[in-house]
Amino acid sequence: MLQEKKDILSRTFKEIFDLKGNEASLEQDIFNSWKHPSDVPNYIVSELIGAFKYRHWLAHGRYWEPKLGSKYDYHSIYTLGQLIVSSFPLEGQ
Repeated sequence: MLQEKKDILSRTFKEIFDLKGNEASLEQDIFNSWKHPSDVPNYIVSELIGAFKYRHWLAHGRYWEPKLGSKYDYHSIYTLGQLIVSSFPLEGQ
């Protein structure tokens, strides 16, 4: 049986699941939850949200003009990924 975690982020995710189940929004619910209880700087989460908007635009046929705060390329996405992995307090590290 899984042991329930007692940290703030785990409790926040449980509350989101209790309210929305599988209908939780990645950007609005999950990513924004990372901003408040963690030590991860808000600008990193905001950059991640922007990168996902770029991903959505690419994945859905580029039917609209994207409103992106940054220009993205392979290098910038890779660098953001490294920054996220090094900034987030991941279990087991």
